[in-house]
Amino acid sequence: MLNKLVLRFCFVRTHIKQHEEQMSGMLQFTLTHHLCTIIKNCRAPLARRLVPFGAVAAADVLNLGITRRDEFLEGIKVFDSHGNEVGQSRLAGARAVSACIAGRIAAAAPILVIPPLVMHRLERAQFYIKRPYLRLPTLIAMLGASIQISVPLCFGIFKQQASVDVVKLESSFHNRVDRFGQPINQVSFNKGI
Repeated sequence: MLNKLVLRFCFVRTHIKQHEEQMSGMLQFTLTHHLCTIIKNCRAPLARRLVPFGAVAAADVLNLGITRRDEFLEGIKVFDSHGNEVGQSRLAGARAVSACIAGRIAAAAPILVIPPLVMHRLERAQFYIKRPYLRLPTLIAMLGASIQISVPLCFGIFKQQASVDVVKLESSFHNRVDRFGQPINQVSFNKGI
């Protein structure tokens, strides 16, 4: 009887997660559609060129927030300076997800902002007005350079491992000592990429 209840609970929990994912997909579609409607009515061509960045940033926030929601709700494992597990922290989980979102947006920004801004400026130049066939190769070259520079740079800046002072975590982490009897002042955690 207990096994049937556990299976039923797991079945219901799975369906709730699937429903949440479906609702988030509908929300993303609605936001994107609304953003496109606003931009169509916008007369500024520069604003239209930045729509992909806004869509990618919104998708990053929603996707990472939903796929990693358990880190908010249940927390992530934190470790002392010797690599020993200290416990599970919800605040560290929130820091990990928000830092990961910031890293993803920062990685996408140079790719989706710099080439459109430069192309907006170049398309007014006489050189490109006379040679419109050079627009696509120029844009592709700028995109390739942006990807080659921004992605490794952002992954270097936003490292996978992070550390935080225990005073910024839950009170249960305050006044803890490691296996050598030394007070734990800082813990580390895997925040993801």
